[in-house]
Amino acid sequence: APGRASAGGPGFAVPAGAVPAGPGRLALSVTVESAAPLLWLTVAGTPVDFREEDGRAVASLDIDRNTHIHSEWCDPHAPLVIAAAADGTAAYALASVSP
Repeated sequence: APGRASAGGPGFAVPAGAVPAGPGRLALSVTVESAAPLLWLTVAGTPVDFREEDGRAVASLDIDRNTHIHSEWCDPHAPLVIAAAADGTAAYALASVSP
């Protein structure tokens, strides 16, 4: 599932989705579609290893669910995923989290 918020250029997308993976944990799947080779990928500020599959960069990992309350009006935010490509472009997404 695509992230709730995202930005990138033509040919650059970072769909990211997560499902519960036990108490306080999320199983996160990221697929980066880019016209240029991917240089790096981070999830919640931490570098993530990725593999190439069918011309896309793919990563799967278990992470801690964010429980920090930033606002009394909003739930804790989903993991922020940021990717940078060799042509100087970058994209980001907030992962969509399934209940």
